[in-house]
Amino acid sequence: MVETAIYHLDDVINELSRPENTKDYKFSGWKWYDNTTEIEKPIKMPAKNLVVKATTEIVYIEYILDGQLYTKVKGKANSENQVLEKVIKRGYTVSDWATSDVTVTDGYFLMPEKNITFYATSQVNKYKLYYKHNGNDYLPVQEKEYGETVILPDVPVQD
Repeated sequence: MVETAIYHLDDVINELSRPENTKDYKFSGWKWYDNTTEIEKPIKMPAKNLVVKATTEIVYIEYILDGQLYTKVKGKANSENQVLEKVIKRGYTVSDWATSDVTVTDGYFLMPEKNITFYATSQVNKYKLYYKHNGNDYLPVQEKEYGETVILPDVPVQD
């Protein structure tokens, strides 16, 4: 959106309000230019044209799983955003996404004008193996992690 304001020589230049079309972004303020050279905001209108540009940044939501970046998505600042669904990882128990950056209610949060990070961890599932023959245990119970190779023992010989 382009707006034009007319100032005359030595008119006081008022503070500019935030443009309406920047609400989904981090608004960083205004940059003032004399042709293509960036300048400080003048107090009074000089005897030349000025260009003023709103500066914004996209805000991001990072999701970190087990200390590694899982995904990074664009957030919508000042709007309700939904937390990513819980990760399903075969053979693992995965925690819910958690953050101290925002308050999450029923899977939604109000995105601030800054980047935020959610964290989750996973733990490999463990399973107990019972070796039975004719209803009787013939080896001690073993605990194995998902994905771990299991070598089956020989079946005991019956007398």
